Amino acid sequence: MTDLSHWDFSVVFTGLEAAALIIGLDPASDKLEKTSPVVARMELCYAKTLFAHRLSLWIPALENAGIDYIEVKNEDDPFALGNLHSWRMASFYEESVFEDYASKTQRGLAELSTERFNLWLVDEKRNGFDHQLFHRYDLTTWLVELRMTSKYEFMGPSTIVDLETRSIGVRPNSLARRDLLTPVIELARSQCRNSSDASEVWAKLRSLAQEKSPPLIGSDESGIQFLDANEQFKTLNLKALRMRLRRAR
Repeated sequence: MTDLSHWDFSVVFTGLEAAALIIGLDPASDKLEKTSPVVARMELCYAKTLFAHRLSLWIPALENAGIDYIEVKNEDDPFALGNLHSWRMASFYEESVFEDYASKTQRGLAELSTERFNLWLVDEKRNGFDHQLFHRYDLTTWLVELRMTSKYEFMGPSTIVDLETRSIGVRPNSLARRDLLTPVIELARSQCRNSSDASEVWAKLRSLAQEKSPPLIGSDESGIQFLDANEQFKTLNLKALRMRLRRAR
């Protein structure tokens, strides 16, 4: 069996890389034509998610204009089981008020109607499948929802996916889940006497920030600074950390 362990250091993957790993091929292989069926399925599921987002954002406008949208109203759930979310797409969710998939599903998509997201949704040069990266978390969720097996375990062998809440449980010290902050927060927690004590974890994170442990780049009175997936400057404050730790319990 091909040794794919060196891919454990990657957090996100292109569609082709993910497809190759799913069937047990190294993405550097010269036999990538074998990935075609998986790539096609990924592309279809991603396209459905993209289309559903467009409908979710535009249907209220259609209703207000008195336009009948009966033919598409059942296809406007971006979070339907089996839909595939790209890393860039998910980054817009992180920028919104939503904290997880469950709350998005329950509260609808009104607050995702940001100008930037809307512009991205209609820009085919940016939202096309070939331009996307896919996070381990989203690939794992997608595979489980479609009941597909994968030769490569994107989230480790102890992964448990709750399809009702879209939450993933993994063993301690496993690979990153949704964002770049997760690994460094877990590192800080591993150095604490009480890994659920936000104040203690916060102090460890400040120390790691001073050491510039990726993706942390420093800290000040406003919080801990880090670079997100798009190398944009962001700040983590103590309140946000408390919410993360609470959800991790």
